[in-house]
Amino acid sequence: ITENNTIYLNGKLIDPLKLTESVAAEIKDEPEKIVILEADKNVLHGKVIRVMDLLKKGGAERIAIATQPTEKK
Repeated sequence: ITENNTIYLNGKLIDPLKLTESVAAEIKDEPEKIVILEADKNVLHGKVIRVMDLLKKGGAERIAIATQPTEKK
């Protein structure tokens, strides 16, 4: 999820209304596949949770949240 709330799936821009069905198609042969959710630090938590809900509706059972290490000062 980019800073302006654009969603990409495997590097491809995706319509949020089609995220659930697209995820379902991606994991249909591997339902145990880990889906990694990466969001810009400026994306609101509520948006991230909504996307996680859509991923779950698409059948994603294992969702990991990618993080960036904090910069040391």
